[in-house]
Amino acid sequence: PLPRVEFGRPQAAVDRAGRVGALEGDRVVPGEIQPEAVTVVVPTLNSGPWIEGFVDVLIALLPGSPIVLVDDCSGEETLRVLRRLAAQREVLTVIENPEQVGQVQATLAGCRIATTEWIVTVDDDWRLTSEILGKLRDLGEHHDAVYGHARRHSSLGNIGLSRVARQLGPLFGVPRSVCEASSTRLFRRELLDPAADSPIDMQLFFTAQRVASCDLDLEMIDGAQRRTSLGSRLGMAASYFKNRIPRRAPWR
Repeated sequence: PLPRVEFGRPQAAVDRAGRVGALEGDRVVPGEIQPEAVTVVVPTLNSGPWIEGFVDVLIALLPGSPIVLVDDCSGEETLRVLRRLAAQREVLTVIENPEQVGQVQATLAGCRIATTEWIVTVDDDWRLTSEILGKLRDLGEHHDAVYGHARRHSSLGNIGLSRVARQLGPLFGVPRSVCEASSTRLFRRELLDPAADSPIDMQLFFTAQRVASCDLDLEMIDGAQRRTSLGSRLGMAASYFKNRIPRRAPWR
């Protein structure tokens, strides 16, 4: 059996932000984020061969967390799998895009229907573990947004090039909080404007007061095909120069 992510402590009080802690007088001392306070948003495309196992791992690791799969106009094989899963898994919601809008907008569509205090976004081709999700949670205790990056990838691969972009960006005036943006995120839902079409990371850049990043032991699911991330990172940097304002999110 998969180990669950331990988001809480026994006999502890829960505050309105979904955090658990000890009672101190009449207030709750913030503690760990509860699974019920986290919605997991996953953009997906033609993931039929592996998506059922991916969803079941999420359910086992985060019992009680709502899961939103946003299908970006997949083929019929994947749609049949997603519809069956939505009917069989109570915590799962599937959004079907009528046309392909790309990973950024697909993720944003899933975030718009979330109602929990926190949102986690992750790609559909990563093998998730309790250690990976626990590391995001631990940093989330003290930050408004947390980005996670794959630790082990070839420097000649796409993720390796993405790492180079993260290092070079600040040399050209792009803030570190922009360069560190990643599709693996944990952040407070209130930081997003549901009516805005701008990328999630650009919104977080202007609204999050405390931002952090970490390296994660992310490995691809067997049989999954990795999507590009370097292009989206460069697009994020270009969007910053187009829309920048003097204020930036403090980096911790």
